[in-house]
Amino acid sequence: MASARRQRRPHLACDNCRRKKIRCPGERPVCSTCSRLNQTCCYSAAPEPGEGSVPRNRDLEGRLAQLEERMGQMMESRERISTHPTPAPSRGPISPRPPAPVVEEAIDLYFQYCHRQPLWLFERGDFTNPSDCCDEVLFSVLSIAIRFSKHPYFANRVGEAAREYSEIARGNIMFQIAQSMVQLSTIQSLCLLSFVNFAANDTHLAWLHLGLAKSLVHCADMHVEDHRHTQSPELEVKRRVFYTIHLLDQLYGPRPMRLNLLDDINNPKYMGWKRDRQPDLDDSPPLAPLGCSTNSEPHRGGIWMYMVQQSSLWREVREYVARCAGSSPQPPPWSPDSGYVMIGAQLMDLETRFPTCHRYDTVRFADRTPEELQRNRHYWSPWLYIQFGYHAIHSVLNHPFLYSSRPQQSDQMAVPNTFWKTSSEQALIHATWIVRLIDLVTEKSYQVSDPFIGHCASIATTIHIYYCRAADPRVRDAAQTKLNKCMQFLVGMASIWPVCQTMYDRLDTLVKSAFRPASQPGDHGHDRRTVSIDTALMWDILDYACAKQANKPGRGLFNPTFVRDAEPTTSDGSQGRTVVETQIFHRPNPEADNQISDGGQEFPPFSNMVGTPAANPGRSAAPSGADFNARPSSFGAQQLHIQNLGTNPDNPLWPAPQVLGSASVMDLMHDPFFQFHDTANPYAGFWEIGNL
Repeated sequence: MASARRQRRPHLACDNCRRKKIRCPGERPVCSTCSRLNQTCCYSAAPEPGEGSVPRNRDLEGRLAQLEERMGQMMESRERISTHPTPAPSRGPISPRPPAPVVEEAIDLYFQYCHRQPLWLFERGDFTNPSDCCDEVLFSVLSIAIRFSKHPYFANRVGEAAREYSEIARGNIMFQIAQSMVQLSTIQSLCLLSFVNFAANDTHLAWLHLGLAKSLVHCADMHVEDHRHTQSPELEVKRRVFYTIHLLDQLYGPRPMRLNLLDDINNPKYMGWKRDRQPDLDDSPPLAPLGCSTNSEPHRGGIWMYMVQQSSLWREVREYVARCAGSSPQPPPWSPDSGYVMIGAQLMDLETRFPTCHRYDTVRFADRTPEELQRNRHYWSPWLYIQFGYHAIHSVLNHPFLYSSRPQQSDQMAVPNTFWKTSSEQALIHATWIVRLIDLVTEKSYQVSDPFIGHCASIATTIHIYYCRAADPRVRDAAQTKLNKCMQFLVGMASIWPVCQTMYDRLDTLVKSAFRPASQPGDHGHDRRTVSIDTALMWDILDYACAKQANKPGRGLFNPTFVRDAEPTTSDGSQGRTVVETQIFHRPNPEADNQISDGGQEFPPFSNMVGTPAANPGRSAAPSGADFNARPSSFGAQQLHIQNLGTNPDNPLWPAPQVLGSASVMDLMHDPFFQFHDTANPYAGFWEIGNL
């Protein structure tokens, strides 16, 4: 009996299932679980109590068992894929990893069009052997780079492939976070996905990935540097990742708000963060990453860090536009404590500190050959970003719409003549500079790959709309030409990024609704010229990262039953909008047409609320990813529409009055700087005022 008690009893579960702490079917000699996972199945006798048993941490053992089970399933999936290769994309779903030549081409395209344009996460040596790259990084790079690919492997399926690769990358990232296995590559991939999602017009998903990246950076203490004199390759990578996240947050991140419960707990309100820069914190942020060691670029950071610096000011511009669009009273722009004055002062400070070696007149972009520009895209793309962004900031701050569409006009908020004339001149100068930069890159066949530059072009378009109704035919024709150039430039970028297609659609709707016939029979163009602006649409264009995706169920992130996007409707079920008409009466002096002092507006705008229409103006919905690649361009019809507007109110191409939503009516008579234009060369000549 004693020997029987000492005899080891067989286990009911096999060794593999017992180690993983999962239910074992108990079949012998091989259980079905081990057979499915292609594992060796064996049953061992249980040891007697006290014989060879070692106390173990059951929680740790359980986690290891779950991890082994997950890894086994992944290996089984990988073996099944390698045993049964997926057919070509045109005949079936895309395989998880494209063939090696396709991957190598995508990596080359990434470093040609995306490296420091604006993302700076890797160096070329990090992809010496693509097969050794982790999946989340490789698929994130693929989701960006194939937008520029013309490889037959992705024939007619670029958008679908990009979405599938981003989903695979997101799955790997979330698994690493769930298993507490976050690495630097995880954060790098989140940066890539946030940029991809935003460029694909999925702003809410981009915010999720960007927020995760920011949280992981703070949890890993990557936002501070205690030993600033330490140099290592890993530390440089962390610095690049940190400032890339900062750049993306300034351009595309949600507007920060905090809940004010201290004043009234029963009536809390959101308020923006104060921009008080004092006192400084003791924590030291990371140093600027090391740039290229060239004679024309500083050793640390270089031109890319000046791009990051300017992006911080762009966040201030976004907040200023949001405050102008809100209903809360704001100080007038000429007030010393207004956002207009503070942003303008900061912009002047940045301009004074901008190195001479990077300035427009020094680098001589127009004198460079296309081959030279292509060889140094890692320099010229950030340089173009700075130039476009500089003029876009001036254009937004002085945009006539911000100061001519106020429905709550009062004596305190009326615009002074001096401010109105100066502001309108500045808007025209810098909007024209954006067109000149577009002419430059077009002549050099330089493919702009950053969607932010497309946004700058859309801002310039909204300003030139006003001048398409100028009384001077020279100014009117020049404005229509500039507007067409901006729209055509957006068409080219829309072939790559869906968000640029959305920009074009909104501009197309805005332009078509901007002109209307005279409201009275005797109201002719030479007496009163009007431009009608859909205010809701204009706000969306000025801040294209505002995530207005009301027509997309679930916003690309949530279950459609959880979030419901709908605007308030009127009693008849239509979406109502407030109509604000702003009238500007200008009596031009023919003897002063060539005087600079006569530029801008003679009188400030005057606003008046006139009603609330029931009909919602036609607006182009954001294109879904599925139909983006197959969507034909409508630029041909748009160009015909602009060129044939003229001054005839009976023109059949003019939209009917019922297409108007919220409207601001404005009049601009002539281009005060027309005498500086060189008609033989549209971007080089006497007109050299206001550049960076």
